[in-house]
Amino acid sequence: MGLTTRALTDKADAVRLGELVYSAYGLTYHRAWMYDPERVLALHAQGTVASILAVDGDSGEIVGHLAALRPYFEVADEPGASGEASSAETLEIGLSLVHPDHRDRQVQNAMAVGLRMHLLDTRPDVRGFYMKCVAGHLRSQRSSQRFGGTATAIFLGGVPAWVVCDQDPSAPGQPLTTIAMHVPGSLGDRITVCVPERHSALLRGIYEAAKLERNLVPVGTATLSPITSELRTWFDPARRQGVVRVVSAGGDLVEVVQQRVRWLMKGHMEHITVLLPLSGPAAASAVPGLEEAGLFVGGVLPSLHGADTLVLEALDVADLDTARIQVIEGHSQWLLDQVESEWRLAAEARRFTSGPFRMSAAPLAKTG
Repeated sequence: MGLTTRALTDKADAVRLGELVYSAYGLTYHRAWMYDPERVLALHAQGTVASILAVDGDSGEIVGHLAALRPYFEVADEPGASGEASSAETLEIGLSLVHPDHRDRQVQNAMAVGLRMHLLDTRPDVRGFYMKCVAGHLRSQRSSQRFGGTATAIFLGGVPAWVVCDQDPSAPGQPLTTIAMHVPGSLGDRITVCVPERHSALLRGIYEAAKLERNLVPVGTATLSPITSELRTWFDPARRQGVVRVVSAGGDLVEVVQQRVRWLMKGHMEHITVLLPLSGPAAASAVPGLEEAGLFVGGVLPSLHGADTLVLEALDVADLDTARIQVIEGHSQWLLDQVESEWRLAAEARRFTSGPFRMSAAPLAKTG
């Protein structure tokens, strides 16, 4: 018999999922809750995670896992802990795992097809999905591409260096980069997006590759509202990752985001993601000021929390050899090149200005 796919249903499945994680990552997988069967079941009961398992038809062994999940829930305490419910418009597809002994059986493709069909049947309200793939795992990226995914954001150095895949002693020794691959959902329409003027070509290229209809309005400067900006901030000490999400943009946006990122950096977070909604001109006009402070553009997450969301990043690592970051050719490589260029511009600027962030001097010449 071949492979079958089905939903995770009970504690026995959850226990075997933990064993699958261990087979690929030992105890270094950066979603520690996946080793805890009770936690896995609780998240499924809450509707935060929906898992599809690949099962070997002969042995009954669970050999693969793929899930739809509420975006960014792992770095908040509980669903809704950031102050509001998750958006129903966009789901993340990820936590893709295949047992090392079964990676020549197209397991990811089978799970991707099964999960996509399940979501299209059960979630007609969804405008899109995105899948995070680790750079270097080219098979995972190609599977996402066959699923219908297009790279829309690069999280440069977003996974801790201590994560070891397949217990390989020759692990990279540097933070891993991940790629958000966007998959259109069953709903889609043309919307207007206010984009920072300097990055309008970059964003247009992303939208065209992802076949998303958008009216782009380039924004240089804008008259900012006197309202106070509203932010949500959360962080994960184990992953040394922080997230700042802008809920509403006011005249103080540049200042308050800088303060929040500085606080996270001084707290020893290595990777900061700032999520900036592009539904109005105020947020887009703040981007040049945030870039001057050391943030760089990483791409866009369509329809996140009800708006297309610009990804800005700050990175504080001792070394990152971008020549070792592997992505599939074509659009994904183009996007990686663009994000790397933005990161290097930010690093170059920090060589001559003290800036508000404590950030390491990253190497500016591509090696390898």
